[in-house]
Amino acid sequence: QQKADIPVFFSKAALDRYKPIACKVIDQSTRNSQNYLTIEKGSQDGIKPGMAVISSTGVVGKVISCTENLALIVSVLHTSNTVSAKIKSSGELGYIKWPGYQSEVAVMMDVSKYKKVVKGDTVVTSDYNAVFPPNIPIGIVAKVGLEKDDTFHDIKVMLFTPFATLQYVYVIKNRLAGQQAQLEMTKPKSE
Repeated sequence: QQKADIPVFFSKAALDRYKPIACKVIDQSTRNSQNYLTIEKGSQDGIKPGMAVISSTGVVGKVISCTENLALIVSVLHTSNTVSAKIKSSGELGYIKWPGYQSEVAVMMDVSKYKKVVKGDTVVTSDYNAVFPPNIPIGIVAKVGLEKDDTFHDIKVMLFTPFATLQYVYVIKNRLAGQQAQLEMTKPKSE
């Protein structure tokens, strides 16, 4: 996996709002129930906790802490980490969660059994995502069944990101993050 200037799935419109910062991975885990990565850039490079992290193939995780020159990322391969997601073809919303085993497989939760989902559908980040830009690849639907409660689909997703061999990632700087946070603080308080 080579370092690239810009992930190929970034559109011109996305680049107006989001700036990818290429970073080298210097440590990572994939075999625990809670996995992390360490990258060789930090606060002096403009990296802050809460920023999205992607690879050239898809979603990786988010920055949780940093020093001047290093940052720690909580991986998608973490049992308490979730990512707001959608089925690309239909726009059907749900979220991705890692069940704690197999670094290449996650589950997509909360998709109604009445919505059409088929093996081979692509899963991407949703438009309602506090961390990731919309339409970042996550994976492909590998299996569709029904949950035990018979209300939601049981969807297995093969992740696009090869976590075990990651060498480079991109931290995503959202140029409008400050404006959005400031604006959302002006929402009227509900009574």
